[in-house]
Amino acid sequence: MDEGDGAIYGGFWRRTVALVLDWLAVNLLAVAGFFLLAVISGLTGLEKIAAGTIGPAALSAMVVLYWLYFTLTTAGDKQATPGKRAVGLKVVGSNGARLSWGRANARFWSKILSAAAFLIGFLMVAFTRRKEGLHDLIADTYVVKRHVDAEDLAWVERGRLGAVHVFVILLSVLVILPSLLFVDDVDLRMSVPSASETMEMADEGDPEAQYNLGTAYLKGRMGLDRDPARARAWYRKAAQQGYTDAQFNLGLMYGRGIGGSEKKPSRAAEWFRKAARAGHARAQHALGVMTIRGQGTPPNPQRGLEWVEKAAAQGHEKAQQFLKEMGR
Repeated sequence: MDEGDGAIYGGFWRRTVALVLDWLAVNLLAVAGFFLLAVISGLTGLEKIAAGTIGPAALSAMVVLYWLYFTLTTAGDKQATPGKRAVGLKVVGSNGARLSWGRANARFWSKILSAAAFLIGFLMVAFTRRKEGLHDLIADTYVVKRHVDAEDLAWVERGRLGAVHVFVILLSVLVILPSLLFVDDVDLRMSVPSASETMEMADEGDPEAQYNLGTAYLKGRMGLDRDPARARAWYRKAAQQGYTDAQFNLGLMYGRGIGGSEKKPSRAAEWFRKAARAGHARAQHALGVMTIRGQGTPPNPQRGLEWVEKAAAQGHEKAQQFLKEMGR
């Protein structure tokens, strides 16, 4: 495609406005989804979602939402996202035709490269002759203005609201305002609980909260002062419920003499063994090394190597390196 075919390429600022509109639309959709989830959680009593899983789930959902929004609209009949349509742009292939699903995907995912190195790939739009970003060059696409006709001019003169504008206004009224008024009542935990919330959950017997509280006391997080003795006490509560990370950390504390007492290798081996039997790779490696060396447990090189091999089979790098050094 060249300038001779009557196409006018979409400039940097026009495309920036389109991107802002699309970003706003996608994030309002996300707010709507999270608000709906909050309502459902509050009504069903599932509001105490594990803090370690909601973050990754929300991130994955946002990636999928962005992917579907940009690829489906760009490869659709209108050849543009709602944001681009609002500013009179569309995306075409090198022959001026509508993008295929594959090319729309290539354009979307190559934006990761455009965003790298201080957004240089996007800034290229301002300096290339055909207003191409790095993702346009990779996918062999162009962003062009729609041909203006009498109907388009009349639409502008009447000042009629476009679909994107209506969409944003409606979502703002129907989603943002209610969420500001009622989200506190729903009590959806979209972030890591505070120290007081974690302590409350730990007192109720939640092993993950007990483990998190132990780590907070051990490392001085959540606004708490470092207190290794309390850390060990909370680790013990979680460990007694079979929480393997707590069993492993408790073994480390006994093995290194952390928490207000001298080193106790036998106690360390005991907690490592509990976690190792449950498949905890780091505990298997630690127990294996201690068993080989006879630290806190009778020496048994063969049994120790078996534990290390189990850890290595799970991809534990230190265990793999240990076996390599042992010539295995």
